[in-house]
Amino acid sequence: MSLYTLSTLFIGTLPIQMFFVPTPKFRKWVAVQAKKIIDCGAGVGLLSSFFPDKVVGIDLHEREVYKGKVYVGMDATTFPFTSDHLALIARPDGSGWMHETTKNALENGAEVVYVGLSKNYERDLEPYEHSLLIDKAGMEGEQAWQLVSVL
Repeated sequence: MSLYTLSTLFIGTLPIQMFFVPTPKFRKWVAVQAKKIIDCGAGVGLLSSFFPDKVVGIDLHEREVYKGKVYVGMDATTFPFTSDHLALIARPDGSGWMHETTKNALENGAEVVYVGLSKNYERDLEPYEHSLLIDKAGMEGEQAWQLVSVL
């Protein structure tokens, strides 16, 4: 069990919060992806509500309300990614699970896409070779980046 998993065992049900609200541009990008998208840290499942056949949400924390399908209690840091998956990590907190998840996904052949705010790029993107996929992917100006490998 990862340290992140252990640190979350003592948190109860979380209220409804949406940190990443995708723009139409990002939703168009999702619509043309051939791989199954695993929305890591999916929260209330907003993205899976738009694309129920294309996006699977996973999250450690139970929420009071859901918008789409989210598998609660699934740890993205140990998820069995394959080359048929695209791991989406949108607006992660700074606890470190994003890096563990990226390493897990890349080691298992999955693609990884990070969505975040510019103020977090140094913390979140610095360890990876990355390229910009979508400018203004989120309603708060987030950008989407393809993470290729650990530097």
